[in-house]
Order: sequence, then C-alpha cells, then structure tokens
Amino acid sequence: MAAPVNRSPLRGAVLPGDLLAGLTVAAYLIPQCMAYGELAGLAPINGLWAMLPSIVIYAWLGGSPQLSVGPETTTALMTAALLGPMVAAGDRSEQLALASLMALLVGLVCLLAALLKLAFLADLLSQPILVGYLAGVAILMIAGQMHTLTGMGPRADSLGAALEELVQRHGAVHGPSLALAGVALVLMLVLRRWRPHLPGPLLVVLLAVLLWLRPLLALFPRPVLGALVVFAALQLIDLDAFRRLQRFKRSEFLL
Repeated sequence: MAAPVNRSPLRGAVLPGDLLAGLTVAAYLIPQCMAYGELAGLAPINGLWAMLPSIVIYAWLGGSPQLSVGPETTTALMTAALLGPMVAAGDRSEQLALASLMALLVGLVCLLAALLKLAFLADLLSQPILVGYLAGVAILMIAGQMHTLTGMGPRADSLGAALEELVQRHGAVHGPSLALAGVALVLMLVLRRWRPHLPGPLLVVLLAVLLWLRPLLALFPRPVLGALVVFAALQLIDLDAFRRLQRFKRSEFLL
C-alpha cells in the first residue's frame, strides 16, 4: 500500500532544497510559458497567467510530484487550432475570452474523469503512437512559427503551407528577424549540449531584454519567442525512441 502524501507546510530542513528546485523550474518555465502563450495565439503574458495559479494551487492540493502543471505544447497548439477559425484575425480579446472558457470546460471534464477513475485510459496509448504524436506536434509547432522567424506573412496551419509561403515569398524574408531567431536558437542548443546545468531559455530572454531595453511582457522581440517555441518543439522529438522502434518487428506493432 502506497504511503500517503505529506501535504503539511514546508519545514526548515527541506525548505532550502525546495527553494532551489523552484528557482530551477522557474528558470525554464517562465520563458517557455511566454512562448506557449504566443503559440496559442494569445499574448505572452497570458501564458504566464495560465502558469501561476495552476502551480500555486497544485502545490497545496496536488499529490503527484511528477505531474506537469501549467501550459504545455499540446494544449497551446490545440487552443490555437480550435479557436483560430472561430475568432476574427487580430481580435485577441475575444480569443482570450474563448480560451478562458475552454480552459474551464476542460477542467470540468478532467474533474469528472477523476471522479469516474478513468485514468486507465491513458495506458491504452502505445509507445509508437505517443512518439509519433509528439513528433507531429513538434512539426506543427515549428511550422506555426515560420512567420515569426522570418518576419513575413500570416501564420501557417501546416508544414506544407509554411514551406509554400516561404518559397513563394522568399524575397520578403526579414533578415534581422531571421538572424535574431537563429542566434537565439543556436545559443539555447549550444547551452543544452555543453552546459545543460544553465537555464538556456531564461538566459536568452534576459539577453533579449537587455539588448532591446524593452519591458519583458509588452514589446518583447517576437523572433526570440519563435525561437523559444522551436527549441521546445525540438525537445519533443525523441530520436532514441525512433531508433528503438526501428528494431521492432512488424508483428510486434500489431500486438
């Protein structure tokens, strides 16, 4: 029988370790939530507002230390895909209201599923499906940020549409935007490869703020947000899992 989860207030012995863990998570979570707000078709600050209440409430009411709470790639992408056709272009106030309503409805559905003990449904998803699904989400995320990285055109709904737009209007690519996004992305990848203990996304955000001397949540450089989304998308592609799947026999996929 599993031991009950201790939800008592923090004690002095564990407080320093918990504070360090909180600062570490915040270093990665803050810039990524800003990017997820942009990915969902909302303002970057909306991504932060979606993150703050959820982690504070779950810290007191939740019981799983492994559960990811707050905005993430899949929910941001689904929010944009669902609300995009329903809202007039550029009307972020209406999109924000619909996104808030959808979040409440999804929360009610999740609460109902918890009461009915439907968590076993997640076990029905096989590993090949999850690996392919996350890779597809990553491709859609990258395609959806092509207009931000290149500084041209509206947001594309698919990889094909993004590439077609890039080929047809390659002369309209904004060089400084593409260069800024490229430098930010390369910096994050280099830090993740050779200095994984450093919060690469947060350092990129701080550098962008210092270079542009702009408010963090108002006029933040959009190409950097696009680079953050692409960086998060690349983390979803599990190459090792694809290599393992290549070794499976065809009959094993049918089981």
